[in-house]
Amino acid sequence: VTHDQAEALRGETVAVTVEASYFFGGPATDLPVNWSVYASSFRPDVPGPYYEFGDGGNFYYEDFGPFSGPIGDALGEHVANGQGMTDGNGRFTFTLPANLLNDLDPGSRRLMVEVTITDLSQFPVTGRTQITMHAAETYVGIIPSDYLATAGQTATVDLLTTDWAGEPVG
Repeated sequence: VTHDQAEALRGETVAVTVEASYFFGGPATDLPVNWSVYASSFRPDVPGPYYEFGDGGNFYYEDFGPFSGPIGDALGEHVANGQGMTDGNGRFTFTLPANLLNDLDPGSRRLMVEVTITDLSQFPVTGRTQITMHAAETYVGIIPSDYLATAGQTATVDLLTTDWAGEPVG
């Protein structure tokens, strides 16, 4: 399972290609393909001080229930699925639409694309790939200079802007 781009802006399309072959090298043709896409939140990994790049400070309590949330959804939230057939070369290509994440909250997401092909003996083979959908061209992180402040006094914070790779951007 491969993609035409590992990172894209949220709202762009991404093509995903599945290629199946038998152990002897021949293409696995005319086999059913089932695919699913799962989304989870994404924040850039920036070394150094612990800047917050989103609303991850747990300021708002949310009850995920016993079977969902951070523990129950190992792959993320299910957002799409589909099916198809491999062609004469053992390939199947589909496009993740631009509106794929419209029903989710704003912010960047890491997509897990899972594809299962079932061979002639009804044996399923599954492959996965990840794609990061960024909410913007840059990220802004914030960290307070002090963690305690007095009402009526000035409180300062430091900001850091980075690109998708976590490198500083002016």
